[in-house]
Amino acid sequence: MPGGGGQGRLDSVVWNELREIQFPPFTAAIFRATVFQSVGLLDEDFESYLEDVDFGIRCATAGLTGLYVPDAVAYHHGSATLGRWHPEIVRKIARNQLLLVAKHYPPKWILRYCWPIFVAQTLWGLVALRHGTVSAYLVGKLDGLRLFRRTKGKYQASLPAILERSEKEIRELQRLTGFDLYWKTLLRFNMTGVVVVTYNSAEVIERCLDSCRNLPVVVVDNASRDNTRELVARRAHVKLVPNRTNRSFAAAVNQGVAGLDADLILVLNPDVELETPIDALESACRTEGLD
Repeated sequence: MPGGGGQGRLDSVVWNELREIQFPPFTAAIFRATVFQSVGLLDEDFESYLEDVDFGIRCATAGLTGLYVPDAVAYHHGSATLGRWHPEIVRKIARNQLLLVAKHYPPKWILRYCWPIFVAQTLWGLVALRHGTVSAYLVGKLDGLRLFRRTKGKYQASLPAILERSEKEIRELQRLTGFDLYWKTLLRFNMTGVVVVTYNSAEVIERCLDSCRNLPVVVVDNASRDNTRELVARRAHVKLVPNRTNRSFAAAVNQGVAGLDADLILVLNPDVELETPIDALESACRTEGLD
C-alpha cells in the first residue's frame, strides 16, 4: 500500500479490497523472477530502508504494477532488529531519502520540487526530534549530500504522474481512515485548493461547494446581503473570509490565495459546478517544462 497505507490502522473494509499498487513493501511480498530480470536487483547503495521504494519506482516507470491481496495475511512486528526509532535506522532513512531524489528526480528538480521536498523532510525531521533522534537525522542528511552527486540514476518522464497517483491514493486512504498528523500537515502543502468569491450568491453557492467537497476551499464573501455566508458557514471543509465591504473580485481572489496552503490553486466563480474530477487539470499543471 502507498505510504505504509494501513500501518497502525484498525482493520476495516477499506483494507479488505483487492487493489492495484505501485510500491510493494519488501516486508512481505512475492515477485515474479522476470521482474528482477526486467528492472534489475535491489540497489545495494541503499543498504537498508527505502530500497523497496527505489525498486518500486523502477517498476512503476517500467510499466509494472502489483496487487494488494487482502486474503493473504501476515503479521509484521516491525523494527525487530534494532528497535523502533533506533539512531541507525533514522540515519539510513534520512540519507536514503536524498538518494531517491538524486537517482530519480529530473536534473532541474529544485525548480519544481524544492518546496514539497523541503516540507516533507522538515516534517520528518520534527518527528525524529520528537523521538530523540534528530542528531542521527542530521548525520543522515549530511551522508546523503556527500553521496548525492555520485548517485546514478535516470529520470523517467512518467515519474510525476506516478507520484501524483500515489499521493492521491494516500490522501484517499487517509480520508477514509482518519488523517494522522504527518500526512495531514504534508498534504496541505501539496494539493489543490479552491478560491471562490461570492456576492449575493445564495442561489448557486451550495451546488458549487458540493462539486468540490473533497478539496479545501476558501470562500471570500464581498459583503453579501442575502444568506450566502450562513450557507457557506455550514460546510466543514470551507474557510469563510467575510469582508465588511465589497472589495472587488481581484482583491477577494488575492485574499483567498493568501488563505490557502496549497500546491495548486483553482479559482471558481460561485455559479460554476465541477462536472468531472480535476485530475486532468492537476496533471497538466504539474507537467515538466510548464510554468
